[in-house]
Amino acid sequence: MTRKLTPPEAWWAEAADLTIRCNISLRQAAAELGIDLSIEEADNIKGRKLFQKALDEAKIAYYNEIGSNPKLSRDVVVGQIYELANVLTKEGEAYKASDALLKLAKIKGWIGYEPDTLHKMLSGLTQRDIDEMKQKLREAKHDVGQATEAPTDVVPESERLN
Repeated sequence: MTRKLTPPEAWWAEAADLTIRCNISLRQAAAELGIDLSIEEADNIKGRKLFQKALDEAKIAYYNEIGSNPKLSRDVVVGQIYELANVLTKEGEAYKASDALLKLAKIKGWIGYEPDTLHKMLSGLTQRDIDEMKQKLREAKHDVGQATEAPTDVVPESERLN
């Protein structure tokens, strides 16, 4: 016997948003919205595909909001990693903390491989700088090409008359 399709409730999207943003359960989000849910009702709603879709859309919207924030910078990420490393250290997770600090050092450019060095070296270039370098390379290639071509007014040795 198939279960009949129940359309999503109007409050599901808002509850999904609260669930994602505040890291709370569906029951807590519903309570925030003034809706009383039993444990069974919350479990049934959480299992529905339409609620899962609302949850996924809320995640995407939340991550998009974070990612497009103009205040989000490399320094914010470095600060957050440093703080998380401190938390891990306090919790006795020294290995995980050292791994976080290693990642922080790579982000800052203190250690790394050649790609990190190249990025650091080239990251300050503007598009204008790149275009100028391209033009200089084209000119240099053109000059080298002309120097290797045989002049047209010179007769090869094999064709000279003795």
